[in-house]
Amino acid sequence: MPIEEYMPSSDDNLYLAKARNAAIEGCMKEKGVTDFHLPDPVRPPTLTERRYGLSDPDEAARFGYEYPESVTSPEPAEIRLGEVERQALGSDEDPKGCMGIGTAKITGSVLRATASSPTAVKIQRDTWLKSAEDPRVRAKTTDWENCMKAKGFTLRTPLETPKSGTSKTEERRMATSSVECSSSVKLSDVWFEVESELQYAAISKNAVKLEAEKAELQRQLAKADSVVKSAGRTSGES
Repeated sequence: MPIEEYMPSSDDNLYLAKARNAAIEGCMKEKGVTDFHLPDPVRPPTLTERRYGLSDPDEAARFGYEYPESVTSPEPAEIRLGEVERQALGSDEDPKGCMGIGTAKITGSVLRATASSPTAVKIQRDTWLKSAEDPRVRAKTTDWENCMKAKGFTLRTPLETPKSGTSKTEERRMATSSVECSSSVKLSDVWFEVESELQYAAISKNAVKLEAEKAELQRQLAKADSVVKSAGRTSGES
């Protein structure tokens, strides 16, 4: 989507999270806690993933409405800390604890744990809400609803999920039907076009703020590079 130029991508967010972990773990080693490891971060969804409902027929057939990650990836292990580790790690708000120190190495502030693009985030949220009410999208949503009725499902929008107690077989059939209907009436295509129009207009009105946020993201990614490279040298020397 147009606004994605000014937001961290899914890959960016994953990389920043890994770099933050590396910075925190490095700080813990400096404080004498040598055998400390944070759980690996999980890749977050992309901005467009399921934005207009299910879209991947293979995923729908295999997983239904679940995200593939929730099926194939185990939950991160819980960190069990002793008193010494707890004191060294601190908290997100503690400027002397490794959580805060490691965070600040990436974002520049102990109070900001992740890359922040508030203007871009607001635009993508507002344009989705506005686009959902656009007559062109509403017409396609009605077409989708009628298509689903013909397949035996009573749903108003592709963002609805199965009711509790729905069997996995029925959930997969519903998910597959949703993808087929969205494709046949071109709902996702039209919705994307409508929302893109709204985003281009919003980007034009907020260009200065967005460019500043984009520059800040690039600074954080550069800091993350430095942290990751430093951690790699350290681990290589040990």
